[in-house]
Amino acid sequence: MFLETAPVVDRRQRQHQLMPMIETRSTIIGLVLILIVGVVIRAWLISYMPVLLTNDSPDYLASMIAIAKNLDFSRLGDWRMPGYPLFLAVSSYVAGYMSDNILAAQVLVDLLCIPLAYLLGREFRSRAVALGLAGFIAVNPVYILNAHAIMTEGLFLFLLLLATLISIKVYRGDRKLPTAILFGILTGLGILTRANGIAYFLVLTLLAYTGLLRREFKLAKQTIHAALVCLVVTIMLIGIWVNRNALQCGIVSITCNNNRNFIVFLWQNDVFDALLPVTKSINKVYDPSHPETIWNFIWQLRQQQPYQDEGLAWQIVREQITAHPLSYISAVVTSLFRFGGVWPSWSDDSRLHDASSWFMIMNDSQMLQTQNKSMAAIPDLKPFTLQRDTVQPTAMSLLFSRIGLIYLQIFRGGIFLIVIVMLSYWGLLRIRFGRGHLPDQYRAVWPILIACICIAGLHAVSVSPFERATTPFDWIIFLSLLIFASAIKRETKQGT
Repeated sequence: MFLETAPVVDRRQRQHQLMPMIETRSTIIGLVLILIVGVVIRAWLISYMPVLLTNDSPDYLASMIAIAKNLDFSRLGDWRMPGYPLFLAVSSYVAGYMSDNILAAQVLVDLLCIPLAYLLGREFRSRAVALGLAGFIAVNPVYILNAHAIMTEGLFLFLLLLATLISIKVYRGDRKLPTAILFGILTGLGILTRANGIAYFLVLTLLAYTGLLRREFKLAKQTIHAALVCLVVTIMLIGIWVNRNALQCGIVSITCNNNRNFIVFLWQNDVFDALLPVTKSINKVYDPSHPETIWNFIWQLRQQQPYQDEGLAWQIVREQITAHPLSYISAVVTSLFRFGGVWPSWSDDSRLHDASSWFMIMNDSQMLQTQNKSMAAIPDLKPFTLQRDTVQPTAMSLLFSRIGLIYLQIFRGGIFLIVIVMLSYWGLLRIRFGRGHLPDQYRAVWPILIACICIAGLHAVSVSPFERATTPFDWIIFLSLLIFASAIKRETKQGT
């Protein structure tokens, strides 16, 4: 009688045979408690303050109404993306145009990010990672306040988490057609919500499928088919909007605002000479002694050549960089290492450009009321109704805003932190486990880290790294630290 020997399982195959994490009673209780904490904080904020209308909110609300009533996207103009206004339109169609109803829809999406973060952390077969990431999302003051503003950040975070979760499943061997279609839809919607996520979403998609292809030689054809389906769906979604911009703006681009932002970045970093030929040709309002007039310069640029100004803006960008190449390189390097504020607040009119001003205004009843009423009074916003517009500061609101401002001082240099943490994490794991011996449960983090480094690089060279651009990705820093701690703990236990 012969003994039956167990089949030898290759390391590449082991990766796809990882046992799922089993939820224990304590894990479920922990998740429930985290959800309760998240609900309580958000319910308190809803009761404390009304929806926050920023300088960009009227465009989104007017587009919401046009889309909900007539499926008309023309109100978005030449630079607003359609994803968030479409979400608002669906919300208002279901619940009405009252501000509190729209706020409730946004907070609900924000709350869904908590279990989504748990599921994402669960993919690394660690209760600590799953509960830690869910807890981070639940109490993060920036994410909580983002859901209160008529801005894209809340929806964008939800799409980021969901797309990243699907990418891990793909990386681990899911080459099913429905998964590829869903992945493509999420990637397309993410880009159409915030164009600055294009590097993250596309790199994540490519790495997830190429990583799978590299390990699964026998199933290469299925993997290639799934990848193509995913990319075709993404390109179709994006292509519709790019075609619309090409017809209206005369330039093939996802958004016609990139180069205008680029001009502001150059100006903020003293790479802006108003006397250069192309710049001087339209410079009728910019006064170096009054820096806030850079916005008037941008407005003049938009007004002079409607729907053609992106090309002119690019000429200005190219002219400035060509004239001052060393200053531009210095600005890029400096932006990576800069902590603290970089987005100017010269007047009350510009205070709502970034999240730090949102934390300050939440305890300023007069400013909040003035801002909300002025934004809601724009004629195009009817029948939108602002139900509340005042606050009564409390010890809790002051504590919340102080914690939020401290958090932003740490993560405002988010691009630099992301790059350093990712590279350190990568290097430490290589040192700890050796090349090719990283535990299978942690390998799926590589596409996330590389995609995040790509978005960091894109922001560093082209737009100012103010916190609204970087904080949607700061959960990746926390995730990487949790995974690293889990990996070290696992190896320490096995060693003893």
